[in-house]
Amino acid sequence: TYPFQIPLRAMIPQKIDNLIVTGKSLAMSHIAASAYRVHSIEWSAGAAAGTTAAFSLETGIAPFQLVEN
Repeated sequence: TYPFQIPLRAMIPQKIDNLIVTGKSLAMSHIAASAYRVHSIEWSAGAAAGTTAAFSLETGIAPFQLVEN
């Protein structure tokens, strides 16, 4: 089981299209940031960003459109 999940919305900037943010630049609270510093979580976020980018390219759906609905 997962102790928490990082929502895709945290990786998508509000005013920039076609960008997926990961690493220390994710939008998160101070408390979440302390949990996120664990390398395995950080690496998982990078894998999620890569998967999102590949899905966006294959389907022609921009990353920001994935979190609108």
